[in-house]
Amino acid sequence: MLSAAYFEDGSDLDEGTMSILSDANYLLVTNPARLFDVMVPREDADTLLVKGATLASLKTGVVAFLDPDDPFTSSSGGVRFILNNMADDLHPRFRTNGYIAILGENYVIPTGIYPVTGSDQDYTNLEGGDLPNIIVGRFIGDSVSEIMPQLDTAIGMARGELVNDPTGSALLISGGYNGEEAFLSNTEDLRVSIEPKMDSVTTHHIHELLNLSTMELDLQVLDGWMAAGDLDGDGKGEVAVLDLLNSSVQIIHPDTEARETHSISGVLNGRILAAQIDEDPELEIIILNGIGSGTQPVGSMKVYDQPFTLLWTRQIIYGIGSEACVLDFDDDGLDEVAVTEPDTDEIHILSRTGQLLETIAVNHIRTFARIGFADMNGDGYGDFIICDDQRVLGYAGPDWTRFYLLPNWNGFPSTSGFTAGDIGSDGGGRFVIIHPDSAGSTISSYCYRYSEEHGWETYYGAVSLMAFAVPPVALTHAEMMGDGGPPELVLISNGLLRIIDLERIPDRFRDLISPEMPGKDIIFYRDHGSETEWISVINSSSMANISFDSSIHRPVIFGSACSTGNFVETDDSFAEACMKAGAGVYIGATIPSYRNLNNFASRMIKDFVNGTPIGLAFREVERSLIDRGSRCWADKYNLYGDPAFGTDGRPVTLSRVNTLKLFHMIRSQGSIELNVAEPEFRETGEGLQAVLEG
Repeated sequence: MLSAAYFEDGSDLDEGTMSILSDANYLLVTNPARLFDVMVPREDADTLLVKGATLASLKTGVVAFLDPDDPFTSSSGGVRFILNNMADDLHPRFRTNGYIAILGENYVIPTGIYPVTGSDQDYTNLEGGDLPNIIVGRFIGDSVSEIMPQLDTAIGMARGELVNDPTGSALLISGGYNGEEAFLSNTEDLRVSIEPKMDSVTTHHIHELLNLSTMELDLQVLDGWMAAGDLDGDGKGEVAVLDLLNSSVQIIHPDTEARETHSISGVLNGRILAAQIDEDPELEIIILNGIGSGTQPVGSMKVYDQPFTLLWTRQIIYGIGSEACVLDFDDDGLDEVAVTEPDTDEIHILSRTGQLLETIAVNHIRTFARIGFADMNGDGYGDFIICDDQRVLGYAGPDWTRFYLLPNWNGFPSTSGFTAGDIGSDGGGRFVIIHPDSAGSTISSYCYRYSEEHGWETYYGAVSLMAFAVPPVALTHAEMMGDGGPPELVLISNGLLRIIDLERIPDRFRDLISPEMPGKDIIFYRDHGSETEWISVINSSSMANISFDSSIHRPVIFGSACSTGNFVETDDSFAEACMKAGAGVYIGATIPSYRNLNNFASRMIKDFVNGTPIGLAFREVERSLIDRGSRCWADKYNLYGDPAFGTDGRPVTLSRVNTLKLFHMIRSQGSIELNVAEPEFRETGEGLQAVLEG
């Protein structure tokens, strides 16, 4: 522990030292030698220690320097043993209501490794008990420039130069991937609870950005009965709907809601496609009609130019149960048509005039299995995607080797929607499924990626429509907005035509919330996360462009999501990015966390708004969950920043009725001015000492 400063003549200021220690309820702990190993130049690292000591002083605390040669400093359990011995000299309530601020990452002061890697839970009870007593916060980063803003924020708060108003302004955010209903409900519950007590609460849900346009449509449309693209050459997409009940095709202009109806005849089992078959800017419409089945099913292919003029018709092999998609098979910039033949397990490649160009033999094709074409593995060759009610298979071009995308999957009824293509925001292949179910309809987008650890795997993200997609569902993709971006999804269900921007939702969401983050006192995020991002909302790189310095308000940020508090396994952690941007506190999980426990933990923000300091509110949620048999939440979540944020570091407790009682929360208004030189840290025979010149 850093004792009273040593003067150059070797004398020290022993008098009053024990009194100071016994009044200290705040302990800032670091290991200078290990800090110096990575913090360069040394002069800047010294400044970090001075800043840390300044913060401890403002919190009526003391600083503990650990010896790197002490074997106990190599594990969290060993450090806990050292701190427990130090606690004998500190405030009588330190073990039950104290604060520990850790300066440095796990190579400076180790985190726990069991049961959760990266957790600071070991330090919350120095005697090894089950319930956390001490409130622990950590300043993280691998450089002076990363940690210094965090200390400056904590010092500014302690001096009153910066503020956080728990009843001021809040930003609540819910995402939309795999459980959006629960995330939205939890966020809305929090809003309802805190809104009456706060000056302002802004809430954003990701599904609000899902629809680019919505139009009522009095048609029942099956998947395959709809095509989309620029059909009139105006640069924006139109939708063509095959209305078999009225023997017509309707051309719909979503931007103006204008509709055209064109009569057709002789189409009983139809599919409609939009294809680029010539050099004209507008796409052509292809209607396939199946008449029979068997080894040689007879069907027809009709091609229409605008304004819905029949160019030609040709007899093809196309029967009941066949499906089709458009593709540029020969990479000439113009489209061909791929048709499945379930009876012979073949894919027929047809020219724009319906001539058979190639036959591809594949494994078993089930009747009505959907087909798509996209470069799923990023090798520059298109791959066929075959989706049926049991599995999703891929056939990799150019030799059509089979690979499994979803090998064992049950739940794709004929009333679901399917589309596939190079529709990712990165230009990569995707297949997209919308599956209506009783729990609420979701759009699932799948991609195929390689990793050294797992090899090739299928990854997906799912966005809830937040409204039931009533069967039947029709789904396709096309560039509809005319802005040169990735294709949008086009969905017809439940009497609505929707244009959905699935790929660019993260960009739009980020652009929406980024300007709103500075100036907030509370920021709450509820969805999925990783070490470097709030999934599909904002990541560490984006946070680098956000600064809370434009306001004197410093937010408490709670990332109620998996892994957003993990700094051990990445050099670009999201928690660190938020703290470097000037956040007061960031609370996040070090590994994946459970949805129901995260929902419960939002009460921490409610308690904070009701007057409980955030560190204490965090500890009380941990204790409540442990009492309920859910210790894992407490093990997973860390607090970053000043653990005594919003207090002066004196003991704080709660009464039995959960009424906050603060002890010595307000400093004396009197002041004593001292002129004290900044200490120089020197290695002596007794370890690192602070030496005052003069």
